[in-house]
Amino acid sequence: MICHAAGETGPATTGTHAVILAIPNEQSLLQLAERLSLKGLDFHLIHEPDAPWNGQAMALGLRPGPRCKALGGLPLYGKNTKGTES
Repeated sequence: MICHAAGETGPATTGTHAVILAIPNEQSLLQLAERLSLKGLDFHLIHEPDAPWNGQAMALGLRPGPRCKALGGLPLYGKNTKGTES
């Protein structure tokens, strides 16, 4: 889902990198999408079409740009974060 979201935000260019941030659940992801939308930022929300999640929001791709305060407080995904199960 993360790769899908990244790919939906626009064509890959040389020097483009992906940053993965952790978010605890679907509700938090939808709230983030709302904040980004209110700021007029270009993003793509990915929903899982298949069972068992049937339509749940799973990932979000955000086009690279200036620093975004809406992302503040989200930790980088890695050893110190758990997977985001809804």
